[in-house]
Amino acid sequence: MKRVFSDLRFFAVAALVAVAIAYSMSAEKGHGFSFGLATTVVNFLGLWAVIWILKQDTLKKKKLRAWGAVLLFFGSLPLSIWGMMISYGIGKGAPVSFLCGLGMVYCWAIGWAESTKPN
Repeated sequence: MKRVFSDLRFFAVAALVAVAIAYSMSAEKGHGFSFGLATTVVNFLGLWAVIWILKQDTLKKKKLRAWGAVLLFFGSLPLSIWGMMISYGIGKGAPVSFLCGLGMVYCWAIGWAESTKPN
């Protein structure tokens, strides 16, 4: 199971299958799911970059790390809120599908974190 979550190809295939299923239900749901998936992946990549910068040894001052954590939170929150507001404009099924796309990325991230931690 560790290999499944640590391989990005599996996530890409699972995401493509999920997008195809969402589009088979309706175009609105497909758009919402794709948008939720895309904004959450972009959000995670941004968070990952900031976390990588914060863990570097060059930031030895604790104040800078605390401000970095605050900026990390407030930088990712507006992207999710903006995505949800846009999905409401797409149509009826889009907001729920947006949340399903968001949930898929978060569930994969949890699986990845569990599969990469040392025994």
